[in-house]
Amino acid sequence: TLYYKVKVEDNAGNVVESTEKQEKIEKIAVSPIQPPTGLTAQEKSGTVELSWNASVDPSVIGYNVYRGATKDEAGSKVNAVMVAALIYQDKPPETGKTYWYRVTAVNAHGKESEKSEAAEVLVPAPDFEVKSDKSKQSVQAGQKATFVISLEQKHGFDEEVDLSVKGLPSGVTASFDLDRLSS
Repeated sequence: TLYYKVKVEDNAGNVVESTEKQEKIEKIAVSPIQPPTGLTAQEKSGTVELSWNASVDPSVIGYNVYRGATKDEAGSKVNAVMVAALIYQDKPPETGKTYWYRVTAVNAHGKESEKSEAAEVLVPAPDFEVKSDKSKQSVQAGQKATFVISLEQKHGFDEEVDLSVKGLPSGVTASFDLDRLSS
């Protein structure tokens, strides 16, 4: 006859051990850690701002964040330290791509829940838009015309921009007044 000593630990870390030898073991139901819900992801200037609702499991002490390149990919953990808050900001490795994020709940024993539902976000490539105060203007021979242009940064753009004018009629020149440039 085989005898067993049983030790059971629940998600909250409570441990119960049998004090007597048992001839048979009965299955004990242990409920899994509940994952967080309501995960949202928003792109802001090349970073991704994530937020979610807390796990309803009272044993949860923090969260892990995972980023994947496809909806069905498990993804890789992006946080170096467990996240205590219900928000996280991630800087994806590349722009111009779509990413899927998931979050897990973690209890005091380091056990993780299943991953949350995925939140999808497109992280656009940095870019800029050129705006002008006029789309066209007629100028008499020998006269000058002034156009005010501005560059609007988008999605974290912070590079230098070279300005040039092409397609002018023969004998017409264009120049830029660099003294008026401002950021």
